[in-house]
Amino acid sequence: MKLHQFFNFFFCSLILGSFKLAAQQEQTLTLANQESPSLTQRKFYKKTSESQKQQRIPKKFNRFTKKPYQKKFKPKKVPKPIIVTIKKDTYKENLLKMPIRDLNIEQLLDAKNYALASQDKELAIKFLEQVITKSNDQEILRTTRLELADLYFDKGDIKHSGKLYRKYVEFYPGSKNRDYAEYKSVLCRFYVRLKPPLDQSKTRKTISLATLYLDRTDKKTYEDDVIKIRQTCYKDLYEYEMNIFNQYINLEKFTAAQTRLESIKQEFLPIMPEIEPMLLEQEGVVAQKQGKETIVVQKKDELSRRFPNYNPTVLIAATQPKKRFIDLF
Repeated sequence: MKLHQFFNFFFCSLILGSFKLAAQQEQTLTLANQESPSLTQRKFYKKTSESQKQQRIPKKFNRFTKKPYQKKFKPKKVPKPIIVTIKKDTYKENLLKMPIRDLNIEQLLDAKNYALASQDKELAIKFLEQVITKSNDQEILRTTRLELADLYFDKGDIKHSGKLYRKYVEFYPGSKNRDYAEYKSVLCRFYVRLKPPLDQSKTRKTISLATLYLDRTDKKTYEDDVIKIRQTCYKDLYEYEMNIFNQYINLEKFTAAQTRLESIKQEFLPIMPEIEPMLLEQEGVVAQKQGKETIVVQKKDELSRRFPNYNPTVLIAATQPKKRFIDLF
């Protein structure tokens, strides 16, 4: 082949190739125009795609769980309500947190008031006891001792409160609250007494305290209550002594019974005159048990003459003869 023929063949093939490439490009453009949506179709597609965002399957995956990410639900922000906060009493908190031994007198009294406001009587008692040990002011000590006694009384520790009331009367005999403290000491002693047939030593102490209160010459605000307390104590003592007398009778210790009856007459007749007919009847019972019929007749006549409305049931039952077993049928 010659050189000019080679060049002719090369240029012809190049031109044909360019025509083929142009034809292929036109064909791809027409296909793309057919497949691509119009402007209205694009708008509709965008709207549908936004409405279907939640239904789309996310393409990203969590590399730890190997599961697709899902968008978290974000609720609408609601405005927070306005809350008015009241500042706490930091002074009160600091007082109650501090050790009691580190507080001064003023702080102890303030802490006592805070404890009483919160109905904590145990804590208030601790503060008042510390005030008594630390303070040298007699006015503060006077009010604190009485308040401490009242707190123990309200708490139910009657025995300890009675001691504090008696100490208050000893320390401040000229105080305006002396009458109240002395009455409370009588009341505390009355509450801790034992009822018969148990030991009556505390009852006798109550009677002595009540007598001291009633023997005062100045004004007594609680006189009627103290008289009732003393009268109740006398009745308990009388019942206790009569129980001992009856035990001597049951044990047939008539001499001891007679001496006990004489002591009862000496002690209780001036205070309780209404028990005289009962004592006369018991004298007749003792005489009847000893076989002294003349004394029994004398006691019966004395009872009928001095106390006609009194019915001596015990003496009548003692003097009646016992029925034999055969007489019961």
